[in-house]
Amino acid sequence: MNNSNNQYDIIVIGSGLAGLTSAALLTQSGYKVLVLEQHYFVGGLAHTFKRSNYIFDSAIHVIGGGEEGGEIYNLYNKLGLLDQIKFTKIDPMITVKIEDELFSVPGELDKFKSLLQTLFPEEQTSIRNVIDEIKYIGSLKGNYNTEVLKRIIELEKTSFKEYLDEHFTHPHIKLLLSSLVLFAGVSIDELSTFKMINIMSSYNGGAFYPKGNSQQLSNVLKKYILENGSKVIVNRKVEKILVNGSDVEGVVDHRGNHYRAKTIISNADLKNTFTQMMDEKLLPQSFRKQLRNLKNSYSAVVLYGVIKNEDWNQTNFSHETVYISEKNIENSMDFCFDPLNSENVPVISFCCPSVSEKSLAPAGYSIINVMSLCDSHYLEKIRDEKGKEFIADKYLNMLEKKIPGIKERLHFYEFATPRTIHRFTLNDGGSIYGWMKNTIRIGTDMFGPETPIKGLYLTGHWSQSAHGVYGVMRSGRLTAEKIMEMSNLLLQIAIKD
Repeated sequence: MNNSNNQYDIIVIGSGLAGLTSAALLTQSGYKVLVLEQHYFVGGLAHTFKRSNYIFDSAIHVIGGGEEGGEIYNLYNKLGLLDQIKFTKIDPMITVKIEDELFSVPGELDKFKSLLQTLFPEEQTSIRNVIDEIKYIGSLKGNYNTEVLKRIIELEKTSFKEYLDEHFTHPHIKLLLSSLVLFAGVSIDELSTFKMINIMSSYNGGAFYPKGNSQQLSNVLKKYILENGSKVIVNRKVEKILVNGSDVEGVVDHRGNHYRAKTIISNADLKNTFTQMMDEKLLPQSFRKQLRNLKNSYSAVVLYGVIKNEDWNQTNFSHETVYISEKNIENSMDFCFDPLNSENVPVISFCCPSVSEKSLAPAGYSIINVMSLCDSHYLEKIRDEKGKEFIADKYLNMLEKKIPGIKERLHFYEFATPRTIHRFTLNDGGSIYGWMKNTIRIGTDMFGPETPIKGLYLTGHWSQSAHGVYGVMRSGRLTAEKIMEMSNLLLQIAIKD
């Protein structure tokens, strides 16, 4: 393996959790890896930021796979890092508020099934059949026989709304089963049932929050990479992927620095990767057509705030509360936030991570992270015309309807729109979940980890059917394993020759 200063075995574009996962695993296997990150911190949407003595998660609320034997637990265990990363179990995973009723929803599917059957005994059989199917397909983790694959194709073509309507009559069952829809980045009338199965299955071992804060997930991986012979460089935006014929040979950053490698992993937005970092004419026409036809997932508006506990009793908070109504799932127009519609009340996630991790805020204060999805192009057009403060005021007014008293009790807040998210991630339109996981996107691995360009691999939520922390870290593992598999194959061929 080459040890010259600008020559590497593998270059990773972007330091999201998928890119860091690939880099750490490949470093462990003896590869000299370089990670280039355009921002001044690592982690992408899995980073934290600080205001005074308050620490905010940019996007992470809860994660799946932190249980012993789970995807994320196994990753840190394989790297020998379990002494550096710990998880707090969040139980219930979320609290769901429907009208004036509160429901405590567990991540474990058998517990969820028992809860639903207790609440809705008249639909016990349908509840059992649906939860058992979700649990079974999720447990296969991609190892599908022909019969299961046929069923998955059916579920890919069926929206989650159609799936729920087919099996249930009580609207509250549908709402409770839809309570994770914000983590899909698309309304349930567009959301592929198979994609929702993946999301729900990822929490079957329970929901967790990293002790300290969510930045620990990235920092521990970065430290491992640096301590084991590879590099991570921040403030280095990759401007160009160098391609010789049909093979990659390196990248160029925004300062004109050249870095050489025969293998490159992009953890970046795919449109950026294929249309800005390289000449898309190098790609087969069929691949370009697929790329053009796919839609981004929704972006989000986020209110990062601080509340004085004496003003608002913290015992009223759970780690995360989702506010959802029948209008949200019956009409996609009511799913997203619309600042120009005074009657609009979208699905709302009200996360209070300081309930679970006291170090995020000084004693007597609570951190809140309030989020709703939005159409980025529509919202940013309004921002250009009326300003960011106009949108923030409309969001606060909407929140006041659902959570009376919140406006006067906010000690401090900042507000983010899709433009904010784009600035930190370079995701097209500020998308927070990559491609829209809709019924049009058939196939569990539309893009990646391999590409038509030899030596160029993909990872993260713009590639495989990845979602959230669980999905992107799994994607990072699969990409690393594919590269090692190809390397071993080439070695065997060379030995035979």
